Amino acid sequence: MNRESVVTAIDTAYDVVIHVSLKVILGIGDFFRNTRTTDIYIFPERHGEEDVTEVPQHTFKKVHDIIETKKFTGVESRKNTIMYARTVSVPVYQNPTVEFDAQVCAVPYGEIVMVLETRGRFLRVVWNTCEGWVLGEDLVDRAVFVYPEFVIGQENMVDDPNSVRVRAILADIFGVGRSEFALQAGEYVLYRLWRKGIVIEWPHDVKPRVPGLWHKILKGTPRVHTGVTSKVGSVMEYMLNSDIGHLAYVEAVFPDDTITITEVNYPDSGIYSERVLTKEEWKELRPVFIQIL
Repeated sequence: MNRESVVTAIDTAYDVVIHVSLKVILGIGDFFRNTRTTDIYIFPERHGEEDVTEVPQHTFKKVHDIIETKKFTGVESRKNTIMYARTVSVPVYQNPTVEFDAQVCAVPYGEIVMVLETRGRFLRVVWNTCEGWVLGEDLVDRAVFVYPEFVIGQENMVDDPNSVRVRAILADIFGVGRSEFALQAGEYVLYRLWRKGIVIEWPHDVKPRVPGLWHKILKGTPRVHTGVTSKVGSVMEYMLNSDIGHLAYVEAVFPDDTITITEVNYPDSGIYSERVLTKEEWKELRPVFIQIL
């Protein structure tokens, strides 16, 4: 075989390889259409000494575009995930649409739901024994958007996020959400109990439920025990003076009976505080410890 024949054979083989390779590349491009971040350029077949020329590029979706689309639709990013109710009462419907008298239950603010399926704007969720469809905008996927974040020394006035969130979780049990009251000590300890899944069954005929009177109001209530021994998770109640009571949440109890407490409205209105009290210090306050089981 002469040199010319060899060159011709090589050119022919080159054409075949390029043609097949392009088909493979385009097939891969179709498969990864939603994940490719670069552009693919298509070249024509070579004919003799003709130069290779670029033709208009075929552009696939960028990763950023895909992420933004998922953020908008919320379809893929929310499936099979834990989410939180972001409104005071999230309605759950029988079908993925808002219909007359089709609500099966309502998820309270801050409660956790499991997302099972997505359909358009709706998510199929399970909460306790309730299953149905909710609007996606009524849920968030991060606890930071729902629960308060307390900082030592920080005020929690009526319009501050912590106050608003705690009152939403408690359904504003004391009715001060529209007042000028900063977050109260009683609201804070009820929130801490709620995080443990504990809700106090209050006697309906006794109000106001002011700090200093809780142990008397709750006396005889099922699952409530009072005493002078500190326990983790109990509510510490004592009098600041002869007229004003105070409440704190017991975070830890150490072998020497030193305790750690967290509280709101101490030392000033709305202030969040964390304190360590020795046995001598907390006994001097003459507290009552309320344990709710």
